[in-house]
Amino acid sequence: MKLYDYILDADCYKVRLLLAFLRVPWQPVKLNVHPGRDHHAPWFRALNPRGEIPLLDDDGFIVGSAEAILVYLATRYDEKRTWLPMTPTSMATVMQWLQFASGDLAPLSRARMRDLTGQMLQEDPDRAQGRSALEILEDHLCERELLGDEWVAADHPTIADVAIFAPTALAEEAGLSLENFPAIWRWVDRMRRLPGFIVMPGIFPVPLLKHDIGPSLASAILCRCIVTNSVRKSSAGDCSFPGHGLLATERVLNQAQDDSRRMQFSPFVPI
Repeated sequence: MKLYDYILDADCYKVRLLLAFLRVPWQPVKLNVHPGRDHHAPWFRALNPRGEIPLLDDDGFIVGSAEAILVYLATRYDEKRTWLPMTPTSMATVMQWLQFASGDLAPLSRARMRDLTGQMLQEDPDRAQGRSALEILEDHLCERELLGDEWVAADHPTIADVAIFAPTALAEEAGLSLENFPAIWRWVDRMRRLPGFIVMPGIFPVPLLKHDIGPSLASAILCRCIVTNSVRKSSAGDCSFPGHGLLATERVLNQAQDDSRRMQFSPFVPI
C-alpha cells in the first residue's frame, strides 16, 4: 500500500492517523507540494487528474479524497467495524460528519496553508467561515457530553472523529484560537490519548516527555518554527538557501514520521 503524502497537509494526516490506529503497514510516496507543486506534475495528474492529495494506491486500486480513503480503509481493514459502524443510522451519522469535515472545515485548512506560505489575509473570509464551523462543533460536543458521549458520531471513536480532528487541532495555525472552545479542547485531548495516536507538525503528543520520543521526532518538534519560516521564504522566493532550507527541514520531519510509523507505538504516556 502506498500513500502519496505531504507531511504538512491536514488531509494527508487524516489518512496517516487512521492507518496508525488500524496498524496497517504502508509506504509513503513523499511529495514536495510547497514550493515544488508535485501534485500538479504530469506523472501525478496521470494518477489523479484532479491533482489533489492525499492519494492511496492499495495494490493497484487508487482512491483519492481524504474522506473517501477513510471510508475505504475502515471498510477494508477494520474487522470489528468500529471505525465505520455499519448500521444504517450509525453510518448515516458518520457520513454526515465526514461531509462536515470536508466542507465546513475546509476553510480552516485553506487559511492555514495561506499562513504557512506567507499569504495570510488580514480579513480572511475562510477564517470567518472556519470560526462558524468550530462553533457548530463546539455546540455539538457540548450536547454529546451532556448525554454522556465523548465522541462526535458514536459512543466510541469513528472516522468522523479522525476526519474532523486534523483541521480542528490545527486551527491555531489558521489564526483561530481554541481557548473559547472548551468542549473541543477536551475532545482534542481525548483523541491524542487514543492508542496508536501519531503526531504531525503542529499536533503534539500529550504529555510531551523527552524519553518517550526518538531523537528524530524530537528534532521535528524543535524545528516546527523553521518549517513555517522556510515555507514562507520559499513561497516568497527569498530563502537564504533557495529550496534547500525547506527541503532539509522536510527531510527531518519525514524521518520523524518514518520512525514513528516503524516503531508502531503511541509517542506519549497516558496520565
